[in-house]
Amino acid sequence: MSSSLSEEQIVQVVRQLPLQRKREIAAIIEQELAEERRRRQAVLGAALLRIAQQTGKDW
Repeated sequence: MSSSLSEEQIVQVVRQLPLQRKREIAAIIEQELAEERRRRQAVLGAALLRIAQQTGKDW
């Protein structure tokens, strides 16, 4: 039997946490978002470089 929480239940639990714990959770989420941004930027940069090379542009 699984005892997982729904997203709404998770939100309700987080709302009940002390402010310091909320800040810690927010920092973890921000770190994950920053890593995702870096990955996307790397992919986009590589794609732009490839397109520039294919079209003879100086990137």
